[in-house]
Amino acid sequence: MIISLLVLLSACDDTFERTPSFDGPSAATVLDSQEMGPFDEPIGFVANARNGRIVPLDLKHATLFSDQVAAPFIRPRWIATGSERRLSDLLAWSPTEQQVTIYASDTANGVLIEAPYVLGMEPNPIIAEASHSDPTFDDRDGSGNTATMQNIVLTNGWTTTETWTLEYDGTDWSVEGSASGLQPNRARFGTRFKSEHHEIAFTLTGNASRGDRITIETDTGITEHDLGGTILALARVPGQPMMALSVYEPATEQNSIALWDLDENVEIGRFELPEGAQAWRFAFGESAAELYVADARNPQFFEVLLNIDEPSNSEYLAVAAAGPLADIAWVSDSLSNAEAVLEDADTGDLFDDPSINRDYEHLFVAVAGESRVDVYDLQADDWIDVNPLDAVTGGIDLGSPVVGLDASTERVYLPERNDLDRRVEGKVVAVSTYGGSLLLLNGETGCAATDYQGPHVPITQGFESVQFTDVGRPSSPSMLVDDATGRRVQASRCGGVLRTEMWTVTFDELAGNWEVEGSISGMQVQRAYDDQRYVSDNGAISFTVNAGTTASSDGDNFTFYTDEGILRIDRVQRTGSVQAEALELPAAPVLFEYRTGRTDGGWDKRNQRAMIMLPVMNSDLVLRVRVKRWDVEAIWN
Repeated sequence: MIISLLVLLSACDDTFERTPSFDGPSAATVLDSQEMGPFDEPIGFVANARNGRIVPLDLKHATLFSDQVAAPFIRPRWIATGSERRLSDLLAWSPTEQQVTIYASDTANGVLIEAPYVLGMEPNPIIAEASHSDPTFDDRDGSGNTATMQNIVLTNGWTTTETWTLEYDGTDWSVEGSASGLQPNRARFGTRFKSEHHEIAFTLTGNASRGDRITIETDTGITEHDLGGTILALARVPGQPMMALSVYEPATEQNSIALWDLDENVEIGRFELPEGAQAWRFAFGESAAELYVADARNPQFFEVLLNIDEPSNSEYLAVAAAGPLADIAWVSDSLSNAEAVLEDADTGDLFDDPSINRDYEHLFVAVAGESRVDVYDLQADDWIDVNPLDAVTGGIDLGSPVVGLDASTERVYLPERNDLDRRVEGKVVAVSTYGGSLLLLNGETGCAATDYQGPHVPITQGFESVQFTDVGRPSSPSMLVDDATGRRVQASRCGGVLRTEMWTVTFDELAGNWEVEGSISGMQVQRAYDDQRYVSDNGAISFTVNAGTTASSDGDNFTFYTDEGILRIDRVQRTGSVQAEALELPAAPVLFEYRTGRTDGGWDKRNQRAMIMLPVMNSDLVLRVRVKRWDVEAIWN
């Protein structure tokens, strides 16, 4: 057995080379095992921007997905689409319970890619295998020369569907793949040639003259679909074997929304948006008829009444926004049918939990170029002012423009606890930012979800870090301690309003009041007065300075630090690394769930665990974050 394995591996050394799993992971999707497909657990698929490969992940067991059960230590066979492609969005689909197909938008070539992955189960996955045609020699000058390719080797996971063209210049051959591009190395007679990313290897024999060509087709079952424009977004139609696609034609600046039959692999129909619109991202509502479209060029989003039988008859309404939009997410909460039955049968307000509002329907929109996510109330048809005390009628400042959003389909438990000391439970929206952060927003309020402590002034050795410096003549002011919290400085409970920074409260003897300045928030317009409650301009902090027995003098000051106290991940520590490293350009997050516990009854409770899959492009890694504990449980790299 061992000898056989060694022989097998030695036969692969022509093209095999240890290669990192990720090279610019740019988009991800999840095949939900509870809804479809041949697997018992959710499988993730991650697209790489710089090499065109799609990598499958075993999300529950935190490994690369093993499609070879007899040899799980061997890397999975990736889905290769070609390094010249630019994959921007993914969708996983199971045509049958035994098959898996991946759809991807290729913005470099303006096509929809249909890539078969699992063709069947016996019972192990049958993965699409690479094949090739016979090489064709083109004697361009009619000299009678002939050349051919010998010992052709293709590599599953690297080889894709494309045409390879070799052209002789009198000395050596240029080699170019229609999906893999022009190769940096050139081929020569009698010398083994290997393409840059292991797509093909061969040896050339024969004779040729300048301009002669050889062509060969490689095939992995991938199909290209030309929809007449660049495909900007893909989204599954809820409960239907369909997906919606945004098709943008740059020359005419015309954008249409097409519906695609996933079973038949044909377009059903489409409808056009106004000229100049650019449908960058989608979000479906409660049903297949409710589609929300983010416009990346104009300050608006579209509410679409989608007609899935006759897409051309679909209707839409444009809603003005604060700017062009980078992403959009729909989130709603209400009593489930089972909860409604329990509520009706209970006389003690079973679901009367102040931390949970089960009667809202909100649309979260990321304003392009701005560091915030605004919230639209679909029931009231109006924008929500998340923090009424600041100057912005919209969302809170997240510190960096937003890359992507994803909303939870189920309620999740958070580290924060409410006034009854219960864990806060509710729907959330995951947010990734260009600054390298992953955050959560509360689906009801739009505030950032907070950790156990929440926004606060840190406590050192039992005391808040509030220091008084007496400048000039002796003075004795103090900050009032709140009886309810035991704290001198109160922080806004809306996560994200308070920043992590240093605050200075300085007495102005001429004006007879205190100026307040934050190292990030800047000088505040509002000033503090002795024995009066002070609230900063945006409501981030509040306190009361009590006049002492001796008057304050010019320059006397209080200083303290604040901690934003929100759920934020912006660094990770890889195995074996001494220092944590910053996340460099996260892609859009993907929320998913998997079950834990026994499946055969037993004593262990079956639980749903809410997770976030986050590709990080420039760090070349993918994270799995557990929402309840808010920690990075797994790193793929």
